[in-house]
Amino acid sequence: MGTMKGQLDCVVIGAGLSGLVAAEKLILGGIRATVLEASTSVGGRMASWQSPVDDNTGFDLPADFDHGAQYFTVRDERFEEIVRRWEEIGIVREWTQGFATSDGSFYIDGLARFCGIPNMAAIPDYIAHNLDVHLGIRVSRVEWHSPSWRITSEAGQILTADSVILTPPVPQSLALTDAGQVEVPEPQRRILERIEYEPCLAVMVLLRDSGNLPVPGGKWSVGEPIYWMADNHLKGVSAVPGAITIHAGPEFSQSHWRSPDKIVVQELVAAAGEWLDSQVLGAWVRRWLYSKPIQTYPEPYLAIRNPGPLLFAGDAFAGPRVEGAALSGLAAASHLL
Repeated sequence: MGTMKGQLDCVVIGAGLSGLVAAEKLILGGIRATVLEASTSVGGRMASWQSPVDDNTGFDLPADFDHGAQYFTVRDERFEEIVRRWEEIGIVREWTQGFATSDGSFYIDGLARFCGIPNMAAIPDYIAHNLDVHLGIRVSRVEWHSPSWRITSEAGQILTADSVILTPPVPQSLALTDAGQVEVPEPQRRILERIEYEPCLAVMVLLRDSGNLPVPGGKWSVGEPIYWMADNHLKGVSAVPGAITIHAGPEFSQSHWRSPDKIVVQELVAAAGEWLDSQVLGAWVRRWLYSKPIQTYPEPYLAIRNPGPLLFAGDAFAGPRVEGAALSGLAAASHLL
């Protein structure tokens, strides 16, 4: 965290898209905001990864994968304005308006799917560049210590702020407020406690050859055991061909959550079958416990006014999509402003 002294206007917990958009809007509005993130990178599920170079594979270049959120859509004019700015900057482009389906047909619904340039992580990386973001800070509790909020990390670091925006998955946010004995009013508390998430097992597979996924490099399966597949080379993410992302369905992910990586890879690669049709040179598993909220909060954020401004936000509040996460962060920041 470094040496941060003095009273902050706002601490945003979580550097996923919702937290970053909220912090960006606050700073543009003249609010001093600091973002705390438990992991070593920003973006949450807008995540990309590069495979290690292995002389045994015959490749001297790493393969690149989008392994979290694969694309996003635009339905709201407020998000459209943000995406237009991202396009002008050069970190976003339209990928396609449809994908292949399980039976091999191609379904186009006319709704643009956007992706990051060169990958999905480029979007949160760009936003975070101009923010005060501190990585590797695991917050243990949020509590009211009059006249301000006190945010304490597992390492014992302490920040104080006039307001707090919580953007982690709802169970994690509630754990932080519970640890600080913050009372969330009923019936809002009951609604938050009912919010559940689907897990997702993501497998990044490096093939010797390109595989059989059609242009533009995505396939909707929307079932079990495979929900989605993407060719990161056709998508423009990876310079190395044969970099395939597989997302398992929620039932498979739940039942195999504690299975060894080897078993997860074996079963999903076997299920992918004809769409891979090439020797697997390497495979890596990423577990997303809070992949998608099954239900969402009826408002874009939840604000607690007493004893001081404390807001819950994220993709469980404005819709289980990239757009929903951004709009929730935007709404939470607008509330404070």
